[in-house]
Amino acid sequence: MNKTHARIALIGLPNVGKSTLLNVLIGATVAPVSSKAQTTRQHLAGIVQQGRQQLILVDTPGLFSKAASTLDKAMLASAYSSLQAADVLLHIVDRAQDDNALFLHEALQKSGKPVLVALNKIDRLQPEQTLQGLAHLSATGLYKDFFPISAKTGLGIDNLRQQLGKYAVHPGWPYPEDQLCDAPSQLIAAELTRAQLFTYLHQEIPYALTVIPEKWERFDNGDVRINQQIIVDRESAKAIVVGAKGQMLKRIGSLARKQISDFLGTPVHLFLHVKVVENWQQRGEYLPHQHSD
Repeated sequence: MNKTHARIALIGLPNVGKSTLLNVLIGATVAPVSSKAQTTRQHLAGIVQQGRQQLILVDTPGLFSKAASTLDKAMLASAYSSLQAADVLLHIVDRAQDDNALFLHEALQKSGKPVLVALNKIDRLQPEQTLQGLAHLSATGLYKDFFPISAKTGLGIDNLRQQLGKYAVHPGWPYPEDQLCDAPSQLIAAELTRAQLFTYLHQEIPYALTVIPEKWERFDNGDVRINQQIIVDRESAKAIVVGAKGQMLKRIGSLARKQISDFLGTPVHLFLHVKVVENWQQRGEYLPHQHSD
């Protein structure tokens, strides 16, 4: 049997669990996850090896109908670019949200790609609610297949992974067998740090921060020294990130260091610096971009 692959874009409204699903499917934390909507800003592809099949699962920023800022426009551009480049679209739906967003259904229809749907977070639903949700999705006539799942508990994940393999019809493997993600490790590390900032500071500074890699040094013993810059848009935000006597920054650094170390499989020495850049959301060097595959 020859090696085959498929590129599958994970599409949905903000905070429906796309990044959590990506991490569960590949069995490692490569995509940033928090309870805050729009944690994902960058195009990010996780790579699943399944027998002779390679599934390239592209995480995308949550789609929304109107872009209010340059940052919003950059995230939407990243998401729609991933949609166009995919072989198959997997629409992630959370029944707690409005899955009938007309703009999203129109985008899926216009894509001309096979569209599948995963009804996520069914661990929060009664069985009859799950059935009702699937019937409602079926009535749209948009989807080729339906998957009731819980990315949090793992329910339905093995079946989803197996069924996605049906679409791996393109010859060859674009990535080496041991590669888990298409993004540079420096970018993933920065995104994991930003997810921790979102988790603990989302009420104080929802989206007014980003994390930029500064320095990456690997030592002979395998340890990695990482310097990252946390960008905020005002001095008051910097004070919140740093916290009293630097305690918040230390807490964020400790949690991020553990996640990055788990991802890299080696001890990490993480150094965080907070910098104020007014209106950074309008400056290209701080906005999401498509990295090369």
